[in-house]
Formats: sequence, C-alpha cells, structure tokens
Amino acid sequence: MNRNGGLVSATLERSSGAAILDDEGQALLERAQPLPVPPPEVKGDTIELVVPIEFFLK
Repeated sequence: MNRNGGLVSATLERSSGAAILDDEGQALLERAQPLPVPPPEVKGDTIELVVPIEFFLK
C-alpha cells in the first residue's frame, strides 16, 4: 500500500483451492480501498502487509 492508503499491488500467497474464493479475496482488497493511512512511525513510501482472509462455508 502507499502512504495514502492506496493498494499498489496484491498477490495471493496460498490458494484456498477454489478459484472463486481466491478471486473474492482479491476483489475484497479492491473494495476495501482506500485503506487506512498508516501512522507516521511506520516508515517507507510503500508498506507491505500480509492479510490473512478466512472463508467459512455453510
């Protein structure tokens, strides 16, 4: 993410095993923009985050 809370890029680290859930994880990040602006003590022009996403199916 950038200093303004914008998503710079997103990659899937591990597949859920279902393409529809993997696609939704990516779409969720797009919908979540802008992300909260990082506090000043977090340094760098871009910030890397690892965000675990869990889906529970009934």
